[in-house]
Amino acid sequence: MATESAGWGAPSWLFSRKLSLACLLLATTLGVCARMEDNPLQPLDDTIHDIFYLHGSSDFAWFSRWVLSSPGHFQTVVALGLIGTILLLRLEQRSSVVVFILPLLLTGVISVSLKALVSRMRPDTSVGLENFAWPSGHSMLATVFWGLVCFFIIRIYADNNTGSEKINRLAETKNATRMWIAFIVFTGCGRLLGGVHWFTGVIGGIAIGILILQTALMRVHPMRT
Repeated sequence: MATESAGWGAPSWLFSRKLSLACLLLATTLGVCARMEDNPLQPLDDTIHDIFYLHGSSDFAWFSRWVLSSPGHFQTVVALGLIGTILLLRLEQRSSVVVFILPLLLTGVISVSLKALVSRMRPDTSVGLENFAWPSGHSMLATVFWGLVCFFIIRIYADNNTGSEKINRLAETKNATRMWIAFIVFTGCGRLLGGVHWFTGVIGGIAIGILILQTALMRVHPMRT
């Protein structure tokens, strides 16, 4: 059940082996297809691209590219990462800083490596972006970063500030899960609205991000008392 807590306020289904296997198979399949010269999923990507990308509104495309893409944007993640680290230190959770930072670094390394390996070109509408398209690093990073915030940092803060009703409500599993999913959808849609990523790249990034987040939270779980 989504309301069951497994460790740090995350839903129990997030730790499911079936979910891990599904994400692994999905990411592998999408990655293989993206690497193919005659990508069988290209018609799907073209259709969704035409639906999402607002060709007649360049201003909105710019807005969605840079604003709706946050917090996957590098500068935003660095800033919020520093804030998260400072908060953990103030809460005397020094051992948790590494658990918070390493998944973010791993996400960056995996994103860059897979982009170079798959070498799929971005949509023609991705003006000014020269790196490759698969997977969507923004979607991957949003999945990991906001998962750590919603299921990890907020939970720690709630445990240390039990008198704050608002924080306690945010730390509830169902609310934390809703926030996490909302941030993922927000970021993924921003990449599509901005015309800088294919749909399968966004889905692949989310799938890989879930796998990284699972690993991080499973590392955290034994630390909880």
